[in-house]
Amino acid sequence: MNRRWQKILTLSFTTVIPLFLPGCWDYHRINDRAQVIGIAVDAVPKQPQLIQYTFQVPLFSDPESRGKVGGIRAGEGGKQPSATNASSDKFRNFTEVAPTLMQAITHAQMHYDRNFYFNNLESVILSEKLKTSTIEKVLAALMRSGNIDKMAFVAFSREPAKDILAVEASSPPADVMERTLAGNLKQIAYVARTRLWEYWRDFVSIGVDPHAPTVKVDTDGNLMFSGLYAVNRGKQSVNLTPEETMMFNLINNQIKNASLWVNYGGQPFELSFMRGSGRFFVTNVPSSHPVLHIRATVHAQLAQDPSWGLENVSQKELYQDEWRASQQMDEEIRATIEKLKNKDLDILGFGQQVSVLHPRLKSYIEHDWGRAYKQAQIDVKVRMLINYKGSLM
Repeated sequence: MNRRWQKILTLSFTTVIPLFLPGCWDYHRINDRAQVIGIAVDAVPKQPQLIQYTFQVPLFSDPESRGKVGGIRAGEGGKQPSATNASSDKFRNFTEVAPTLMQAITHAQMHYDRNFYFNNLESVILSEKLKTSTIEKVLAALMRSGNIDKMAFVAFSREPAKDILAVEASSPPADVMERTLAGNLKQIAYVARTRLWEYWRDFVSIGVDPHAPTVKVDTDGNLMFSGLYAVNRGKQSVNLTPEETMMFNLINNQIKNASLWVNYGGQPFELSFMRGSGRFFVTNVPSSHPVLHIRATVHAQLAQDPSWGLENVSQKELYQDEWRASQQMDEEIRATIEKLKNKDLDILGFGQQVSVLHPRLKSYIEHDWGRAYKQAQIDVKVRMLINYKGSLM
């Protein structure tokens, strides 16, 4: 009998206990949340102590009845949305000028009847006009908050960042950015991909400088992601073109489904469906003239030869094409690294690799790496393997 009652009490306890757990009674609270999916950060002219923040909230219900308070839409004060607080049937933007992120959030909250919720943050867009100290201040606030998603993507814009979040698209701009950079595109080549935690990691680490993709509005009014932007604590900055970014991605990680027009030392030809990966390492350290070694292997398909596919390409000609393509990529990689060296930007992390593999050289990386990196020699070797499927005739 005692065993039977014990089973009954156990079953009753397990049935009742979920009622006291979080999540069973908060449907109304969740329904009252406003998901902030995008944050744009701009500088305030002539007021360096202030920062302009723009928060983007997606709209899911009927725009005519959404968020109405006393007969007007919450936050509009009876007026149509201005360029500052852009609005559409898919999203609503709130722009505030404040010295800190938290003050901007609390001020923007007064314009909306739902509680801002940052756990689904998708995109952070920073203006290239921001000072390095301001970027550090903003990122530190984002990383410090436990309610903000650190997997959000970071991008830079030459135009005002708030204008990026005001672009009309099939979905909110912050969502477009997240879906584009999260890997929906099979092509990995011409744009960098950096999440919030990755940017902050590189920002506070030694021997490496942070980078992020660039975004702009094209002539058709669509968002375009290409290249990358990097800035260091010495206030040096650089923009890499999409082609230079492809070389960076090849060394740093990998490329997929890229193409290349080869016009090195002969008649031009085109490669497509390129895929490859690379690695790098440093020798002759510690010294004032280290050597930066880069190795990469690329597989590609011959898309267009000088005969436009009307004549067969011999094996000897294919070997020559592989050599020419390797030499061209070698030169382009060298030019990209030289461009970064001239700006004292080590976004690949040569210095960081040295400090990780040789902890005793940490002081050398902290104090002497900047000068040594600028004077470093570059050793590049690219192996190109071309697949040829025959002529059309």
